[in-house]
Amino acid sequence: MSLARRLADRTARNHGRDPWKVAARLGLRVRRVGLPGAHREMYVQRHGDDAASGLAIAKDADQTEARELLAHGIAHHLMHVGDRVSGRSRAIWSGRHEREAEDFAAYLLVPEHRFRQLVSDTARAQAAELAEGCQVTERLARRRLSLG
Repeated sequence: MSLARRLADRTARNHGRDPWKVAARLGLRVRRVGLPGAHREMYVQRHGDDAASGLAIAKDADQTEARELLAHGIAHHLMHVGDRVSGRSRAIWSGRHEREAEDFAAYLLVPEHRFRQLVSDTARAQAAELAEGCQVTERLARRRLSLG
């Protein structure tokens, strides 16, 4: 079982599956702001000031996308803080970090029992059906389908 799945399951047991409630219980501040370029979510951390740590979510994200962005950001907070790859003039996440954060979001927002209800062993559900049933985007539904 992957680290992302184990951590998503533990997070759900301890804090639930609603990423807004999870963020609050973890003490993460969430702000809806305009972000530069193609960024939709950013983890913000001030060295030595954990109270200033939090997540910035694109202000134009609809409710479904915002949930996914927040779950993705929570994964970075839980899995990757202190594990940054140095690049250019600022810290960046590596491709592995991004894949792990996406996997965490998929497992947190599409729990195993709901996944099994919507996807039979003999016929894979269409991403659209899984997305609708779990209130996630088709992109995240496809990710969850690929993880099994």
